[in-house]
Amino acid sequence: MEPRGGTSGVKPLDVDPERVDINDTDSNELSMSTASNTMLSRLEATDAERAFNDDERRKRKEARKLKREVREKKEQQRLEDKKQRIEERKFKREVRRKRREARKKEEEEKETNPSSSDISSSSKDGDDDESYQVSNGGKKEKKGKGFTRG
Repeated sequence: MEPRGGTSGVKPLDVDPERVDINDTDSNELSMSTASNTMLSRLEATDAERAFNDDERRKRKEARKLKREVREKKEQQRLEDKKQRIEERKFKREVRRKRREARKKEEEEKETNPSSSDISSSSKDGDDDESYQVSNGGKKEKKGKGFTRG
């Protein structure tokens, strides 16, 4: 690397500003306008180019319109699906709420008006039927005149 920080491999070129002509500069239009310090004239499109550009512009516009319509349609469908899910959720909640209320009402009725089948099968009521009792021995007891076999 050079001590003064110059780029390596590039040789200095002496240019005489009086001898530089526009034609000697780069063929790039921007370079020519900069070198001559003037504005470039505006290029006018031919009728065929103008028609082609208009047609391309219309096609791009139509494509954007179609994409927008598809996007809006998807959004509308998404919103409708969301509304439907919300309605279904509300319906399910309502059904669960009614079922819960009915169950609660049945439990309250059982507490206030116990049925006869609940009373007879209950062991808490103190009315133990002998038909439901299990004997202690596990064998059948004979009912008779006091005659027992050993």
